[in-house]
Amino acid sequence: MAKAVGVTRKNLSFVYDFAVDGGAISTIGMGVFLPAGAVVMLGTAQVVTALTSGGAATIAVGWTGSTGAVIAALAVASWSDDAVIEGVDLTVAMVKVTAIQQLAVTIATATLTAGRFFYTCDYIEYSEV
Repeated sequence: MAKAVGVTRKNLSFVYDFAVDGGAISTIGMGVFLPAGAVVMLGTAQVVTALTSGGAATIAVGWTGSTGAVIAALAVASWSDDAVIEGVDLTVAMVKVTAIQQLAVTIATATLTAGRFFYTCDYIEYSEV
């Protein structure tokens, strides 16, 4: 006999703020977690204050082991005031997380010196009813 499946669409959001989170070359956990089994559909960032660097920094959003899973590494110049950064096109290849994953910002190549952005990730959870 077939079982009914419940589908719940949810989202997670965080704020990256240089003044709080720093700008070192690193992967910075943002304190929000995707549950095991979540199917990530899309991710979008809204830049509030331009991200700046004294070098050629790149910024990505993802999680440990897949640092650019939802926003692939982009040059710091892309993260200008009021920019909307569209994530990886997950409508073609959605990403399923098999274990709980903390969303993270990865700064590479050079440190950041300023900046702030909002990030939102939409995902689906399935459950048997």
